[in-house]
Amino acid sequence: MDTEDLRLLQVKAGVVRRTMKEVEMYEKELEMNLSKVQELKRNGADSSDIRQSERVMAETEAMIPDTKKRLLGAVADLQSFVETYPDGNGASTGLDVHQLLLDATSRMAPLQT
Repeated sequence: MDTEDLRLLQVKAGVVRRTMKEVEMYEKELEMNLSKVQELKRNGADSSDIRQSERVMAETEAMIPDTKKRLLGAVADLQSFVETYPDGNGASTGLDVHQLLLDATSRMAPLQT
């Protein structure tokens, strides 16, 4: 595997890592927004404040399927690249691609709904 292929491998692996983090952050944000809406309702907040918080929550919720779809695509792209270069697992760069793929695949299991 030449340096250009190694660079491409690093980029593809970086896309998978970043997209996994995005999914996690959107899910955490959704949980926070849900608890905020529940707290506003519990405390009898103004209905416009509740509606605004619900809108923010809905926007966050709408981002999750797109991000999951991008993660699936990034994993498929990285998997295809690794299959093309079976000896190029990134070990020389300190990148464990196979472990990354395992992590992403296990992370995607609940995503594939």
